[in-house]
Amino acid sequence: MKNKYEAIRVFIFTFLGIGLIAVVYTLLGSSQRLNKAENYYTAKASFTDLRQLKIGDDVRIAGVPVGHIRDLYLEGAKGVAILVIRKKITIPEDSIAFIGTAGMLGANYIAIEPGRSSLPLQSGASLYTQSAPDLNSVLKEMSELLRVNQENLNRIVSNLADVTHQLTTTDGLMGKLLNDPQMGQNFQSIVENIRLFSETLNKKDSSLGRLLHDDKLYNKAESALDKVNTAVDSLQNAGPVSAVGATAGALF
Repeated sequence: MKNKYEAIRVFIFTFLGIGLIAVVYTLLGSSQRLNKAENYYTAKASFTDLRQLKIGDDVRIAGVPVGHIRDLYLEGAKGVAILVIRKKITIPEDSIAFIGTAGMLGANYIAIEPGRSSLPLQSGASLYTQSAPDLNSVLKEMSELLRVNQENLNRIVSNLADVTHQLTTTDGLMGKLLNDPQMGQNFQSIVENIRLFSETLNKKDSSLGRLLHDDKLYNKAESALDKVNTAVDSLQNAGPVSAVGATAGALF
């Protein structure tokens, strides 16, 4: 009985081993077929900083993997990445490559933004590249900005604390408006008086309403002002004796 179980166990492990070998062989065969010269073409991308790119990292268009990085090397002061792209993927020759990051802590990859040219990128040609700020650079700039403006930030925080204190207590005007019932009622009374005054102005049967809406009253007021101006001009131009007569004539 024991030998029977051992035989079954050996058969299972043998079967799994053969299956694993078949899977590995299939993957290697697919990889070899992909890496054949007729199935891909290469492109060159130069950057001032490769930002921890590694051989084998993805090449993506619109977030979709279309190839990988085959080689990395230094050329002068720049880092060069040799890209392997599937041949069925056509990239315009004016496309731009930049280094992207998969999430906050994800691996870097090379992203290609397709251009508008009708001419395709030839195998071995160089892509236009664009440097994008990495997370470390952004955090460093933010840290420097906070350090330089530390005093202003402290002042702003202190002012906000003062405003909050005034709003939550009855010491300041805003605090009284928010927390003192009497001040709230007074404010409501002021608003109500303004509303009533506005309604009075809009009523044509009121004194102020007639003055605003009745053209006759307006013309009379304008005529009276003209007479006053004429009287003032007469006083300035006439002597002391004739001033009274000139004023009376101008007014009546």
